[in-house]
Amino acid sequence: MNKESSLKLTAFFRTAAITALIVASLATVQAQPSGGPYGPVRQLWTVSQNAGRIIYVAPDGDKNAPGETLTAPATIETAISKAVTGDVIILRGGTYRTGDLLLNQGIIMQPYLDELPVLKGSEVASQWRDLGNGLWVTKWDRLFPSAPESWWQRLRSGKDTPLHRFNDDMVFIDGRFLQSAGFEGEVDESSFFIDYSTGLV
Repeated sequence: MNKESSLKLTAFFRTAAITALIVASLATVQAQPSGGPYGPVRQLWTVSQNAGRIIYVAPDGDKNAPGETLTAPATIETAISKAVTGDVIILRGGTYRTGDLLLNQGIIMQPYLDELPVLKGSEVASQWRDLGNGLWVTKWDRLFPSAPESWWQRLRSGKDTPLHRFNDDMVFIDGRFLQSAGFEGEVDESSFFIDYSTGLV
């Protein structure tokens, strides 16, 4: 191979390497996130001219209020129970702690102007009593029934799948999920126990 051929090959490989680098760079650029915005995009919501009845709701709304005005909003549960196809439910900003909502598919739910309503299917327990030794207890009346699946038998399955694993209740402390315990004596800082006979957590 003469010097000229060697130079041509070197130039070819250099060009190929640069091309591969550019292609890789473009692929990397395309794989990058778009730069946002992420999460809910703030926008100004308006009510359609063809809307039926308008019902205003708020996290601290009155369940007995008709929700006809911003100053006397209803609860979201009340609004959904009264709304019919074509109605619009306007949600004021804030956190709605609710669940088991049965929605009519013809109902429109939208924020009030640019406010940000948030629906959460959890409730906050605030009446805790200190039992000492780091244990706290509260009365709770919204517990799921603790019932095992039909295949479960205490003698055969109780050790590997204890009965308390069938409860669907969840407890979070400052956003941290706690595991369920089989009885009070197992409770530590990472677990909880529910006495379904008394409704105590």
